[in-house]
Formats: sequence, C-alpha cells, structure tokens
Amino acid sequence: MSGKPLAAVVEWIDWGIAAGALALAGWGQHLFAAGQMARAVLLMGAAMILFAWAVRRLPAAEPATAPLAPVPPARRLAGLVLLGLSILCTVLALWRFGTHAPDNAGWALYLASMALFLLAFLVMEGLPNRESVRRWAGRAREMRWELFLLFVLVAAGGVLRFYGVEGLPYGVWFDESDNAVWAREILTRPDFRPLYVASTNLPAHFLYLIALSFRLFGVNAGALRMVTAFFGTATILGMWLLGREIGGRWVGLLAAAMVAVSHWCINFSRLGMHGITTPFFAVLAAYWLLKGLRTGSRRRLAAGGLMLGLGLCFYAPFRLFPFVIVLFLAAKALLERGFLRRGWQGVLIYVLASLIAFAPIGQYAWVHRDEFFARTKQTSLFTGKTREQAIEALQSNIRKHLLMFNYQGDRNGRHNLPGEPMLDAVTGALLPLGAAYVLARLHRPRQLLIAGWFGIMLCGGILSLDFEAPQSLRSIGTIPAVFLMTALAVPAAADVLLRPLRRLNRPALERAAGALLAVGVVAGLAYSAYLNFDIYFVRQPRHPDVFHSYNAREAFTARMVAAHQDEYIFYSIYVGHPTVRFLAPDAPYHRSFQPLDDLPVRGLVDRDVLYVMEPEFCPPPELFAVWYPNGQIRWYNDPSGAPMLFVYQVSKDEVNAMQGVWLRLYGADGALLKEERVDTLAGRWDDWAGVGPARGEWSGQVFIPYSGVYTFVLRSTGTASLMLDDQPIQLPDGGEVSEERLLVKGWHPIRLVADAAAGGEVRVDWALPNGQPQPIPREALNILPGLQNGLYGYYYQGLEWSGVPVFGRVDWQVNFRWHIQPLPAPFSVEWFGGLKIDQAGTYLIAIDSNSDALVELNGEVILDSMQAPHGYHGVNVYLEPGVYPIHVRYREPGGYTMMRLQWHPPGGQFEAIPAQHLVPKVPEGALPAFTMTEQAPTPPVETPPAVAMEDVEEVSAKLLAAWPAARWLQEPRYIAVGPQGDVFVSDAGKKAVAVFDAGGRFRAWWGEGLLQDPSDLAPA
Repeated sequence: MSGKPLAAVVEWIDWGIAAGALALAGWGQHLFAAGQMARAVLLMGAAMILFAWAVRRLPAAEPATAPLAPVPPARRLAGLVLLGLSILCTVLALWRFGTHAPDNAGWALYLASMALFLLAFLVMEGLPNRESVRRWAGRAREMRWELFLLFVLVAAGGVLRFYGVEGLPYGVWFDESDNAVWAREILTRPDFRPLYVASTNLPAHFLYLIALSFRLFGVNAGALRMVTAFFGTATILGMWLLGREIGGRWVGLLAAAMVAVSHWCINFSRLGMHGITTPFFAVLAAYWLLKGLRTGSRRRLAAGGLMLGLGLCFYAPFRLFPFVIVLFLAAKALLERGFLRRGWQGVLIYVLASLIAFAPIGQYAWVHRDEFFARTKQTSLFTGKTREQAIEALQSNIRKHLLMFNYQGDRNGRHNLPGEPMLDAVTGALLPLGAAYVLARLHRPRQLLIAGWFGIMLCGGILSLDFEAPQSLRSIGTIPAVFLMTALAVPAAADVLLRPLRRLNRPALERAAGALLAVGVVAGLAYSAYLNFDIYFVRQPRHPDVFHSYNAREAFTARMVAAHQDEYIFYSIYVGHPTVRFLAPDAPYHRSFQPLDDLPVRGLVDRDVLYVMEPEFCPPPELFAVWYPNGQIRWYNDPSGAPMLFVYQVSKDEVNAMQGVWLRLYGADGALLKEERVDTLAGRWDDWAGVGPARGEWSGQVFIPYSGVYTFVLRSTGTASLMLDDQPIQLPDGGEVSEERLLVKGWHPIRLVADAAAGGEVRVDWALPNGQPQPIPREALNILPGLQNGLYGYYYQGLEWSGVPVFGRVDWQVNFRWHIQPLPAPFSVEWFGGLKIDQAGTYLIAIDSNSDALVELNGEVILDSMQAPHGYHGVNVYLEPGVYPIHVRYREPGGYTMMRLQWHPPGGQFEAIPAQHLVPKVPEGALPAFTMTEQAPTPPVETPPAVAMEDVEEVSAKLLAAWPAARWLQEPRYIAVGPQGDVFVSDAGKKAVAVFDAGGRFRAWWGEGLLQDPSDLAPA
C-alpha cells in the first residue's frame, strides 16, 4: 500500500477515534450528572487516552523567542532616564511607607514608579504615530468579523455581570461589606490611606478601586460590585488575547465565549470580593509575557511584569502564579535553544516590573510577616493535623478538587449553586479532551504553561481547609487554564474530523461538513450559555443556602432600617455587622437587641418600635406577645418559603403604657373602687379622697439593672407591706423601714399594699449599690406581674455556677443557639422551675448541647453530658400528670454555643419543650412519681427494607448534592431518614454521624472523631 492511501486510512482511523472520544466524554459527563462517579471517571480516562492519540499529529505552535529590537541612542537615553526615575520613586515610596503611616505621598510615589517604568519602554520603542495608527487600523479591518464577534461576547458577558448587580445576589456578604466600609473610610477621610487592611488580610489596592466606584456611582451595593463586574468583563477580553496568542483566533474566541457565560466566572464577578481579580491579572501577565517574548517587545514585557506584580497585591492565591511563570521560563530555557541568549533581557524587564509593582506590599510582608501570612496559616490544610491526618486530608482534597469541574462542585452558597459542578455539561465534557491535548504536548513550553497553570493554581484550594473542599474561590486562578484547555479541544477535534474529507477533493462536501461542525459548535455554546444562565440566574437565587450565604437577613434588616429610620426605633441582633454598617450607616434609632435589657423597652419612646428578629437566635414571637399583647407580627420568608425573619411591631402608646405599675384601690368591704396605671410606687391618700379607699395595692415588676446589694426604703403613714420576690418588708405601724437585698440583674415581681390614712402618704424608694435613696423611676417598672411560663435561669461568669449571678431571667424555653452570647465566655447557666405534665405516658427527654450539660428531674439526675462526647443525649421517662421540679445546668468554655432542652411526648413530635409545659415556680404539695425506663438516644423507629449497596451510594450522592443542610458536612457518605422525619448522615470527614431534624436544622454530631469509617446507615 502506497503512502497516500495508508495516510488516508490512518486519518479515517483517527476520525473514528476522535469521534469515539467525543462520545465517551459526553457519556462520562452524563454519568457524572447521574451520580455514577466511578464509571464516569473510567469513561473520561478512556476518552482522554483516545483523544490524545487522535490528535497526536496535530501541530502545536511554539514560536521562538525574538531578541529585543535595537533602540536608537536618543530614545535609549530618554528611556533610561525614565527608568532611573522609576527606580528612584520606588525607593522613595518604600522609604515613605516604611517610616510614615501610609499617606497620599507614598501612594503617589508608588503609582509614579509604575507609570514611569512603563513609559520608559514606550519611549524606547517609540510612542504611537500616524504610521503605527494606520497599521493598527488596517489590521482591525482585516479582523473586523473577529472583532465584531469579540464585541458581542464582551457585551453579552458584560450584561451577565452588570445587569441587576445591586440586587442579585440579594444580600451583601460580610467580606463584601467589610471591603465597602473600608472603601467608604478612604473616600470620606483624606487622612486614611491604608496600604494593608488587617480585617481582610489583604493589601488595600482593591479598596481604592471600590472607593473610586463609590465616588462615581454613590455608596451602594451596586457600585461595590461594579468593580468586580468590570474585572470579570475585562477577563473575557484577556482570554481572547491569550487564547489567540496560544492557539489562534478560534481558540481565542472560544475561550472568551466560555468565560463570558460561565456561571463560575459570573458568580465571582457579581460578588464584591477580591477573587475575580486573580484570573484577570494572571491572563494579562501571561499574555504580555508570551507576546513580548515572541515579538521582542519591551513595552509588552514591562506591562506583563506590572500585571504580575499587581496581581500579588490583590487576592492571596495569586501568590502561586509566579511559580507558573517560573515553570514556563524554565521550560523555555531547557527546551528552546538560545532562549537565554535571546531572552534574558526581556525576562529581566518582566521581573523588574513585577518587583516594582509589588515592592510596597513586599516590604510590608517582610516587616509584618505574622500578620501578612496569618490567613494563609489559618486556612492551611496542615494546621492542627498529624502527619497521617495531613496525608489523608491532602488525598481527599486532591480528589475533590479534580472532581469539582464535572461532578460535585463547591458547596458554599456564595461560591456556587451548592454541589453543582463548576463547569456546565458542554465544557465539562470538553475539559478532559483539552487536558489530553495539552498533556500530550508537555514538551512544548506553552502547553506546559497551561498544564502547570492548572495544577499549581488548583493548589490554592487543595492546600486549604479540607472541610471546605472543594473550594472554587481559592482555586479561581485555574479559570484561564480550564477554559484554554476546553477551547483547544474544539479546533483540535474539528481538525481531526475534517482532515479525511480534505483528501476526497470534494470542496462542497468539505464545506458542508465544516458548516455542520460550525453549527454544532455554535449550538453547543448556546446550550452552554443556557445551562449557565439557568444555574446562576434561575436556580441559584431560589436556593435557600445561596440566599442566606450572602447575609440576606442582615441585608434585609439594614435596608428596612435605612428606608424607615426616621419612623421607628429598631431592635435587631445585627447592629455592628459590616452588612448593616454598610447599608444603614447612619441609623441612631437602630439598637442592638439584648433580650433582658430590651424586652420590654425601658424608657418612654416617641415612635413605634420594630423588633426585627431571627427565629433561630432570638426569643420566639410568643414571648413578645406576652410583653406586648397588642403588637403586630409580620413574617418574612426566604425563596424556599422557610421563615427568615419576623418583625414584631409595638405602638409607642403600648410601649409607654406598659411602664409603671398597676394601682388598685379597694373599699372597706374589699370591693375594687378604682384601677389605673401609675408611674411610681407612691401616693398621697388625699388625692383619692373622692374615691374613699380603705386600702391600696401597687403591683408589677421592677428591673434590677445590675447584680448587687440594693436598699429598699418603705415609708407609710399607716400599715404597709412591700413584697419583693415573695419576700416581705413589713411596716406594721407606719413610719419608715429600710432593708438591704442581694438582687440579681433582671425583672423581679414587686407588690406594695398599704392601708389608707387621711392626710397621709406611702412611698417606696431604692438605693442602687453604693448609691443614695431615690424614687424608683417609671422606666424601671412594668405593669405585668411576671412571666408565668418558662424556667428561671441564673447566668454566671465562669464555669462553676458559683458567686453572684450576673443576671437572672425567665427563659421562655431552653432552646438556644446564641448568635450573640449572653455573657462573654466562659460562662455557665442553671435553670430552675417545673415541668408540667398533662398526660401520663413515656416521654423522651433530651438535651442537645455543644458543651457540658446536666438535667435533674425531681431531684434525680436523668441526663448527664458533663463529659465528652457532648451533642445529643436522651432518656425515656414515664411520667404521671403533675408538675415536676426540674434543674438544668449548662456551661460554655468558649466558641460555638448551643443548648436545647427537648422532648418527644406521647403522640406528639420531637421538639424543644414548649413554654406552656414549663413554669418558673413549682406549686407546693405532693409531687407525682416518675420512672426512668431506659436510655433512648433517638425515638423508636422502624428498620427500612434493605437496599443494594451500590444503589445506596448513588441515591445518597444525589440526595446529598441537592440537600441544603449538607453544608454542615465535610465528606458525606450515606443518608437515612427516620419515621419522625429526622435525618441521619454518615460523614467520613468528621468520623461521625450528623443528625438533622425534619426541617433540615442541624441537631448534633454522634460519635464525633470516634467512628473510623462511618459508612452505610439504616435507622434502627
């Protein structure tokens, strides 16, 4: 067989292999979507091998390095002068930043050093003139269709990034708001010119761009995100430039198109954080390096070096990118003959430019090493692990990050639709093929650049916290490499598929096949755009985890406060949160809610009060209704329909009317003559002469502002008695009596009874610790007699329930996940009261706590969680109707805080013990008996039918990928649901079983760290 027929046969074989590779890649991506990870990996591996073979003969452009063009002496001299001035400005900037607080002078010198450096090489190579402009215009005419397509892509990408950016995402995340608050400081304070901001652990360069946007567009969330939207849009242009430089115009356009519509890129382009700057600077640093070396252009090398140095001044994972550049230059030196001789000057320019751009931050990092690298150490994969644990975590992270593109992506709702692959089905299928194309050409420095780029920048996620894996934000530097590989796969496949047709010498057939392929590519891109649009703009906003991950509650509260701050007094737990400080900065009537101090309001108000409360962390609305029966409640739900916040509105009249005490005047026969609210515990009997009372009674509650010894002074013309906490102060014959009481901060019931005496009076004064007697003010009194449901809690500083409590209060329920701790840790709490039982039967009594806890019922310990493991503990107890004394203890050494007292009554559901079954005082009399039957960690459940192990794995993977509560999990394996709706998930990362209630709320870890290989689950 002659050479030509043999070549034709080989080409047709390659055609079949390439087509098979495409089919296998598509099938593999389908299996990934179906949750069949192992099979999908095998198919993708086979597709890569086949594709690498099919494209083995395709050329890969690797232009040689051009020497720097000679420069006329005059321009060289001018350039060297400018270069010298640039270096001088750098030295002066370093001196200024090193010896003074950062100021305008230091920044001016720094910016001048970069501008002069670039100008030096522009002058050397010649500034633009008519001839160069004519050349550019001619080139643009030749590329007009390409430029038109590029314009369409950039415009479309810009719309996807800028449209509605202020309201989508709805909330404003903590770090976004922190950036915005600092930027506003820069804008409003001429003396505030930071170089590095500790709260972000990053240089301040990004904040100055936000401040500029605020100046142009106002201080709002839209202006904040316009900065990142600009970076994201500009990256599309950069991808076209880089893709064109590496693979030609079609690779450039394809790469730009894929980046333009990628939900991964769109997500971080609409988030006011540093991350999206990484691909922008990386793309331009690489593009100008490649083109500068190819053309021998000093100005391009200088620009590329500045991009590299500036990138180091933005997001921390960019610090890996210099290793990508070093790898590429090392490959050039090893694989390209004469590179060092021709290219050393260009490399020197590139390196010097990067050093000038990075110099002030480099100096800061050297002087403040601990601060500069604190966040890196904090998020390091290896922190706090043994060698064996670190190796295991590293292996897990590598696996998760390699699979995040096609299988299970980032689970953080701010970064992604939780669990959704970072690539859509189209680009996901192309990525392995593009990777095969690149890996088959590692002997080419430009292809090695792409492979190294992917591997090195992926380490930003791999080497960070394993429980966050996969981490698409810290891996964001892989975006250019990922889409370069996917773009390279398309023309490579097209070349192999069209090559046999060219030998047939049938132009019409070849054109038809080419047109068909083009239509297929356009259709694939359109489908990719649709998938990405659906992910980000349709599915993602509706996902509750995404919605709440942007501090949606805080943003809702802040916007409400900003819109109505002149109409209401607001109470919330979000005062001081960066989101609130950003969106509602000047709100004097927005006050931090402390349950004991602010429910009820103390002090007269001139406007209605709005309590904006988060159900999980704040008192239930029923408690607000006890204090303010006429208040109005409004619930606000998240996109899933779950309650997000409730607003309890109280009129100013009701707030003011509740302050003071009830006065009731009785006749000699005991009949009630008059009832009214009064401001103080005092009165003159002559004021009621027309009523003719024989006795008066003042009742309500008094607020003790802080724990200590208080003196109460009772004065009366006739017989009087003052009851405080059911302890009397008697004045049997009139006159005056004083008594000291050790009282705990909080509300205490108070009752004054006095016999009428013509011309006489009665009054009660108090003296605060170390104070003088004075009338009890109206704002310290409340007409309510005291809460009749709940348990009375004493809150102590320290862990031993000893000393004088810092405060005491009736807690409606023991059902706490404190957002703001009631006391600075360490602290301890003990609750007293009664458990009211209406129906005889077996009750599951349970506690769920993060730390030491104990429950006594009727004087007997029934639950003891004073030693690890903590979390959920339950016991079955048979109870007769009655009220049982209950004593609950909890202590918190610091950190995550949760304490819940729960039950599962006969015929009821598992829940926090309702307030109507708790009383702060136990009635006197005989106590009913109870029997502790057995330990019962969970309610009894039925065993489900057996399921094949392989099916369990696949079903569990699908459920966990779609389940919002999976954010609690590190490495979930299997899922089971009990008949009461409780959900149990085995987690190999935590070596434990996670327990959730039917609503998806996390309850506890079982056996944390004790289960070496938690696998399949079945309720039993």
